[in-house]
Amino acid sequence: MSKTRLTVKLSVLISVLLLAAAFLLPAQVSSQAKDATQVRHTAEFSLDDLSFDKLLGYDLVGLRNGSYPDQRGVPMLPSVQLQIALPAGMAAQSVLVLAATQEEISGEFDVLPAQPPRRIGYSDEDIAFVEPDPGIYASGQPYPSELV
Repeated sequence: MSKTRLTVKLSVLISVLLLAAAFLLPAQVSSQAKDATQVRHTAEFSLDDLSFDKLLGYDLVGLRNGSYPDQRGVPMLPSVQLQIALPAGMAAQSVLVLAATQEEISGEFDVLPAQPPRRIGYSDEDIAFVEPDPGIYASGQPYPSELV
């Protein structure tokens, strides 16, 4: 079985990883009175929050308190869902990323494509391996393409 593998320079991987869940600033909210205000939130991540392991011959990147995508075949890069409390009677109208930073680390990785969940008691042979999505892995573009 031939596996298409994504080779990613870690600098791109880390920038996408940090940017994907990084700085959400500000969220514009509106109240019932139709006046607009802004709620600002800064999320910070450290390289110490990252972990790197091997699984099924691929690289698995972890992020403290992070979760993985549900969409099978996409690069299994962790992200963090941020929940920001808004004042009573207000609803978010937009979310903007105003600033983001990148940290460059040298290296190349074959990032594991997202797989279906595994049930306890089932062996790996019971579930077919999902190959990498060629549209993403062959594109050469950062993934995910949008931060929010």
